[in-house]
Amino acid sequence: MVYVTGDMHGDLRHLKGAKLKKGDTLIVCGDFGFVWYGDKRDTAALAALSRKKYTILFVDGVHENYDLLAT
Repeated sequence: MVYVTGDMHGDLRHLKGAKLKKGDTLIVCGDFGFVWYGDKRDTAALAALSRKKYTILFVDGVHENYDLLAT
């Protein structure tokens, strides 16, 4: 199944209660925000996301740290 959302702004609570499972895909359309600070906060959030059994894709939004994404 493919799920589409947006405006997560780096907040894992947006995934609380999500019923996504292995083989599903979550597409975040804008304002993903999990690459923002460039420090352990991002590392911890990205590690939590990497443990998910589903695929996560995102499209840049207006509220992204483009300098950090470019690195």
